[in-house]
Amino acid sequence: MRTANLLLILSTLACGHAAPAPTTLTVAEAPNGLWWDSGSRTLFIADEASGRVVGWRDDGTAPAAVIPDGKKSGLGQVVRLADGTLVVPRFGHGEDGAIIVLAPDGSAHAVGGLSSKRRRIGLAPAAGGKVYSAWFDKEGERSTGGVSEVSLAGGERDLAGGLEKPIGLAISDGSLYVSDQATGAVLRCPTPDYARFEPVAKVAAPDLLAPGPGGAVLVASKSAGVTLVCPDGHSRNLVAAVAATRGVAYDSASHRLFVVEHEAKRSTLRVVPMNIGDRPCAVSP
Repeated sequence: MRTANLLLILSTLACGHAAPAPTTLTVAEAPNGLWWDSGSRTLFIADEASGRVVGWRDDGTAPAAVIPDGKKSGLGQVVRLADGTLVVPRFGHGEDGAIIVLAPDGSAHAVGGLSSKRRRIGLAPAAGGKVYSAWFDKEGERSTGGVSEVSLAGGERDLAGGLEKPIGLAISDGSLYVSDQATGAVLRCPTPDYARFEPVAKVAAPDLLAPGPGGAVLVASKSAGVTLVCPDGHSRNLVAAVAATRGVAYDSASHRLFVVEHEAKRSTLRVVPMNIGDRPCAVSP
């Protein structure tokens, strides 16, 4: 098991005062996907090394849910549904891909009727006990993929194909966004059936996504830090690249951005003070 610690660096910027020294908190060993739940004010973290979903709160409490076989082959984007259910994909490397459901009562199970060969990283919540899943297959060096709608009761329905390496998914202001890492594209589908995705912006090596305020989406990148992308395609960099950026989440109430960075020998979760605003995509007159 990896012995690298997750460093949670908390820094607060105050006008006229020096920022306090960073606070380091060991929460998990290998974070990947992040989900900020505003209702419970909890950051949920998919911890690949321990095979758990770990929760972190400002008061220091850290609930956790163990994933069956979670340490076998990688974890992706964790999402929390309205009833408290946590859902997280297992990447699988083309052998044991799965989507794991962690119920509020502590029970856990893998969704039945899914192809274990599909490599899954991105998830987004859908209505009626379903989630959207980004997936891709590999044949040699070539990858092909798409987006499907997965019923937590079992089975999935493909919604769109024609992507090369879809990684992240996020719903913002009713539109479903997907990142295609192979083509460096962020795509969006604004229609309810999510049958067709149209390019919105180019981002270098886009990875996981998170919803942002005002219909924007936050795009983590393996080489470009975190980028805010607006529905009209305008974008701006929010966090400079320090290392390959994977998970990202935003707490609008406390004006802070959570960012996971992967380096060769450690994984770091940074909390970056940042007020993106309620309308970051509004055009000034």
